[in-house]
Amino acid sequence: MSLVVVGSMAFDAIETPFGKSDKIIGGAATYIAWCASNFTPVKQISVVGGDFPQSELDALTNRGVILEGVQIKKEEKTFFWSGKYHLDMNTRDTLDTQLNVLENFPSITRGVVMVQSEVADRLAASANNKDYGSPTAKANWWANLKLAGSVSRSVFWPVPNVDSSLVRFDRHQELGSQREREATFLVIDHAFAKRRKMLRSALSQILGAKAEQILFSAGIDPTVRGEVLTIKQFLAIGQQLVNGNSTK
Repeated sequence: MSLVVVGSMAFDAIETPFGKSDKIIGGAATYIAWCASNFTPVKQISVVGGDFPQSELDALTNRGVILEGVQIKKEEKTFFWSGKYHLDMNTRDTLDTQLNVLENFPSITRGVVMVQSEVADRLAASANNKDYGSPTAKANWWANLKLAGSVSRSVFWPVPNVDSSLVRFDRHQELGSQREREATFLVIDHAFAKRRKMLRSALSQILGAKAEQILFSAGIDPTVRGEVLTIKQFLAIGQQLVNGNSTK
């Protein structure tokens, strides 16, 4: 019997109270393959960029890991995550996330992922909810997400101080062009950077003096906050930027 592993192969930058690494090999699928290959043949499904070391792929192959399902996008960069852990090692702060090759992985159309419950609540949140934020809105560009269950902390060893949940995603057609996505994500970043401010104020840096007029043109009430907008409403504002309706 063999094990099929579907997940991320990545670069990590990790800081703890005891030390710091700038860039090391990471990704859940990478570590699962290393561990599971001690017991059974592993078939790996993932995607990496041209910057992922061939030596690391060779090391997995030498352990019997089958890498036929690993796509290498030579002109792109590998997924990168940076985080800071604390003394109990069960809590951490995400400092930087760069999706890179994972930004466009069309061969996966639906699936279930396990993350910390706090993250799951954010990913599956709907607009006008306290858990709704930038990651939620951006994820909705590609997929519909919903909670699919919980995982008891007792199944892990050592037992963590955090709960885990399952999130189901169903991909849908992207809502716009690459240019529209970049503009929409810029709007999202500014809207949630000043979460408690009205949109006409939160977006003034990118929309300029005519922010209120531009928002009206997009069909958006300029006095609401970003947390009440759906991804399609953010797109409507992004399209205004693409069409040059800004004083910036």
